[in-house]
Amino acid sequence: MAGQPGSDADVSRRRAPEREVEGDPRVMGVPMQPLVRAEGEAQAGSPGERARRRPRLERARQRLRLVRVRGLRRTVRALVQGYVFAVRRWYLLYRPLPAEAPPPPPSPFECRLATLDDLESLAVFEPNRQRREFREWLTSGALLFVAFAGGRPVAFQCFARSVPAGPPLSGLTLRPDQLWTVDVQTLPEVRRQHAAAALRAYRDHVLAASGVREYVSSVQDDNLPALAYGYGGARRLVSRVSLLSWVCVLGLRRIRIEADALAKLERRLAAAGRLPPPPA
Repeated sequence: MAGQPGSDADVSRRRAPEREVEGDPRVMGVPMQPLVRAEGEAQAGSPGERARRRPRLERARQRLRLVRVRGLRRTVRALVQGYVFAVRRWYLLYRPLPAEAPPPPPSPFECRLATLDDLESLAVFEPNRQRREFREWLTSGALLFVAFAGGRPVAFQCFARSVPAGPPLSGLTLRPDQLWTVDVQTLPEVRRQHAAAALRAYRDHVLAASGVREYVSSVQDDNLPALAYGYGGARRLVSRVSLLSWVCVLGLRRIRIEADALAKLERRLAAAGRLPPPPA
């Protein structure tokens, strides 16, 4: 019967005070205070969360940029060697730069620092180096020295103020007066025409005046032509040599650096017939 305890009317009357009213922090009779507190906590923590995400986002952008510059094949190879499996060794060559390098002698080559306006002309070095790599070097602050013949690039030498990203070379550090050798190349048709020597003389003169005192480069231990070139033959352009050994197995890494490896490098080059005897 209507109005009796337990009837629908009685339930309706007893629930009447649970109606929503303006300012009541409840919806359908459910208190909203825990939700309001959770939202406030999220808002209070959002700046810190953004600060924590920022380094991760920056690292992700750097990796994507490296993929774009290196290309897929080189990126996959670097990932495998850096994080899955690799047993490799590099010689680290240190070449001093005199505090007062003499001005470059007269040369048929025009030598200067490249800019983004030279990007299209640098396509002559493809496929060894892509234009996207030159763009990345120039936009990241690297020093790109180029020798021109008749307005056409014939040789380049690139240097950076930091070591390459990613293991194992990323564990190295440079002094303010050191530069990392990124790459040097000369077109085959102008080799033995002293284009590289002319560019080197110009480069040394410019960098010595800016306070650079040493070049640092890395060469894999099985790249004998590059090791012989970096060593400098009978002139011995390097002042010291280190040997970096890198072992990686499923993410477990070990890096060992032998500080004085000059004698070891000389024995290796001599055994391969790439170390001429010193001048009498």
